[in-house]
Amino acid sequence: MYKKTKIIFGLILTGITLNGQNLVVNGDFESGNTGFTSDYLQDCPDDKLPADLGTWHEGAPTDGQYCVTVPFDWSQNGTNQLNNWFPITQSVANGVDGEMLHVNGDIINNSKVWCQTINNIKPNNKYKFSTWISTIYATGNPPNVAELQFSINGTNFGQIIKPEATPGNWNLFFEVWDSELNTSADICIVNKNTISNGNDFVLDNISFEPLNFTMPNLFSPDGDGINEVFTPISFAGINSYTLKVYNRWGRKMTTITEKDMETPEWNGKTRNGDGSHCHSGVYYWTINYAVLVGSQKVEKAENGYVHLVGTH
Repeated sequence: MYKKTKIIFGLILTGITLNGQNLVVNGDFESGNTGFTSDYLQDCPDDKLPADLGTWHEGAPTDGQYCVTVPFDWSQNGTNQLNNWFPITQSVANGVDGEMLHVNGDIINNSKVWCQTINNIKPNNKYKFSTWISTIYATGNPPNVAELQFSINGTNFGQIIKPEATPGNWNLFFEVWDSELNTSADICIVNKNTISNGNDFVLDNISFEPLNFTMPNLFSPDGDGINEVFTPISFAGINSYTLKVYNRWGRKMTTITEKDMETPEWNGKTRNGDGSHCHSGVYYWTINYAVLVGSQKVEKAENGYVHLVGTH
């Protein structure tokens, strides 16, 4: 969507185009053990050394270790479950297949399971950070499943990532990050569970993508044909939405959904009242929207302020 540019009170509105591509290198692990860093150590069943005390198999991951491999039958001679780990099945419909990151959870809080540095971050834009996760083994009552969290530039954010306890059931976790003034991002998935027995999991299809959703901070419905409506500067990949606008006293000025128009657009008039022009000033907006992450639709919400100037 092209937007004309107008300078008002020293502020400038510009159009921003984001292509939505995954910025993570080897996020699906199809290139093997490369492209990321970790506080964990690699140790796979075919590793010859060192032997791991307390495990049933040479080279099996223990606390704080991982293995990048295809879905694997973690058993000894095909009979006993290795460390009680269950074989993980693919989920081709969700793009979860091939090589995966199999992890034996560490007992150190905030240890970095997976990290990567993303450069060329656009300031003042939003990015979606997501991963698929499945339990390998969880024991106890309640089951001791993994507890992970997203982290960017050393700050944890978003909900705790806790997969289902049933091995092989894949869950998607997704958060939105505002880049603010950052031009690079050290993105990580960190461990929050410090209990050893259980806490074993698989990660796949880690993604960090620009979210094609950017709202302006002002507009001017003054009849000059430039920035006449309050509408996203960039708005792509959004499946559905509900936009609400309120004045400073909390009175709702309008509600707009995808049933009204393809892209949310407010002309500075009251929609739910008499359709009169609103006064110049600062208005509060909220938007609930859904985006696709892989084949999954995820609901998110944003809010902010917009300055309406130069009304009729």
